[in-house]
Amino acid sequence: MAVSGTKLSLRALLSSLGAVGLILVLVAGAVTYFSIERVSRETDQVAQVYEPAATASNALTLATSDMETGISLYSLSGDEELLLPYVSGERQSEIALDKMQQLLPEDPVVSPLIAAVSASRAAWLADVAEPVIAATRDANQRKAQKILTSTNSLASYEQFVTDGKRLTNQIEAELIAAFEELSSLTNRLALLLGASIVVLLVAVLVAWLVLYRRVLEPLNELRTQMRAVARDRELQTRITPSGPGEIRAVGRDAEQMRQQLVDEIENAVRADEEARRATESLDRNAPVVAAIMRELSSRTDSMPENVEVYGEIHAAETVLAGDFWDCVSMPGDRTAVVIVDVAGHGDVVGVAATRMKHLLAVALASGRSPASALEIAARRLSDENEPTATAAIVTIDPVSGRLEWANAGHHPPILLHNDGSTSRLNRTGPLLSWIGGPWGVESTQLHPGDRVILFSDGLIESHDESGAELGADGLLSLLQQAELSSPSLPTLVRGLLVLGRERSVDWARDDVTLVGLMLQR
Repeated sequence: MAVSGTKLSLRALLSSLGAVGLILVLVAGAVTYFSIERVSRETDQVAQVYEPAATASNALTLATSDMETGISLYSLSGDEELLLPYVSGERQSEIALDKMQQLLPEDPVVSPLIAAVSASRAAWLADVAEPVIAATRDANQRKAQKILTSTNSLASYEQFVTDGKRLTNQIEAELIAAFEELSSLTNRLALLLGASIVVLLVAVLVAWLVLYRRVLEPLNELRTQMRAVARDRELQTRITPSGPGEIRAVGRDAEQMRQQLVDEIENAVRADEEARRATESLDRNAPVVAAIMRELSSRTDSMPENVEVYGEIHAAETVLAGDFWDCVSMPGDRTAVVIVDVAGHGDVVGVAATRMKHLLAVALASGRSPASALEIAARRLSDENEPTATAAIVTIDPVSGRLEWANAGHHPPILLHNDGSTSRLNRTGPLLSWIGGPWGVESTQLHPGDRVILFSDGLIESHDESGAELGADGLLSLLQQAELSSPSLPTLVRGLLVLGRERSVDWARDDVTLVGLMLQR
């Protein structure tokens, strides 16, 4: 739409705000991504390099002590069993040195220290350990003791120990430095995230102020003028809109309507005709309701041959249902059954239910777990004014019979085992709201002939003539009655609904949803 003077049109204003917001989000996202990537690299460096190297250096220290102890005891007693600490220590020290060399092959400080320890170790083994063992095995313990206690032997061992300590100290120093760097990066990342949030909040505030001044104020002014015309019969006062071109266009349409009303008042017959047309136009919302109901309807085609699903929804009288259920095909030939109860009734709740149904269906069809699908749906409830909902998602693998579920504050579905016993698919997290989760996933084994019954609160909160609720125990009793005359899953669901309706005096008070899932024999 054309603009007047230098004022931006509403479309241009929204496009500008959207572009600025997108740039801010992209910049904040890019900076955050690279910061997180750096923190991740530092974390990997600590976890995969320095910590294992520190462990290996400590193992080298212990192995050095074991080698000296074993060789000393063996030279005194000649008992081969007392030589075992030396043998184990020699092997462990070699493994520790190899491990450190693999972890830090190019470290300019650590690599020379590793080489020094390897050299002093080799020298001690060649000059002291091996000659002592040879003399002891020749039963010449005096010679062995002389070699072991000589000045050169003691100096060789001391050099071995000193080099090992230097290596250990250096690795520990680098580990501490890496931890400090990781801590610094983490703190900077926290500050960055905080700053990003502040910038985005400021951007949102600025955008709101711009919209308020450029859009909401002109709309309120136009609304005031239109209400004055409608309420006070000031039909001779012209409507003079301001603001962006789109709002001015609406104002011009309103002014045109005012002029038409003035003309219509002069002709009673024409006024009656227009009133009749206005009344008829009220019925045009019916297609919208019908469209929402079609979107909330469920399909059970494209399911595995040995999985059967059947369900029905009975909406409350004169209102659009807030309940829905769905059947979704998942990767790996799995099937998911969803039941959701959105709080409230009417077209607004119907739209919210439609959006949630599509979100859950797309998430499950892409292979997401039940808990992950709930998290995706919950992220759309970002405002505390959004309607809350309870939900239960059940997935079944038709080959293995493995059943998984996530329950977001919904009444626990009932599992009817083919041996007559029952169990419940209990809640695994809170209801869906702007507060969020988390939600867990639990599993059990479904055998051929087992059935899962999912239901909404409209069924178990129905009342009989005495005012008593049906409740979960009452539902189990009705299930037992319905099973006696229900050879198939559809007849079981219909029979249970008939029994519930016959018992209830307020059946149409709330939406009633009942869904059955069976793994066929």
